[in-house]
This record gives sequence, C-alpha cells and structure tokens, in this order.
Amino acid sequence: MPTEEDWHDLCALNDIDEEEPHFVNAGGRELMVVRVGDEVSVFTDSCPHIGASMVGAVVEDGHVECPLHG
Repeated sequence: MPTEEDWHDLCALNDIDEEEPHFVNAGGRELMVVRVGDEVSVFTDSCPHIGASMVGAVVEDGHVECPLHG
C-alpha cells in the first residue's frame, strides 16, 4: 500500500488545460496529467503502441489522442 512518501505534488489544478495534457517529471518518471471536468488522471508519458512521448497530444471528448497516430 502506498505511503505518504510515495505521493508527489504534480501541479496546481489550474495548470491543467482541459484540451491539452500537462507534462511533469515526478519521482524520476515522465508523466502526463489530463483533466476532464473535475476529474484528473495521470499516465506515463508514453504512447502504449510505440512508446513515444505524448507531447503534442490533445484531449477530445474525454479521450487523449496520440500526436503520432490519433
């Protein structure tokens, strides 16, 4: 079970645009933070298909679209 030392402050809520992910490094990991309404999700900054960075991705209809192949 995670302890308090396992948690990292990533950014302020108003740093996260609803149409574009916010990218941060925390605990030595590159992360992508996404906001849809009041819900915030965090993913590794890596396309699940080819492992490329998600920088340039957009959020449409609550889904993250990869900059390389949509």
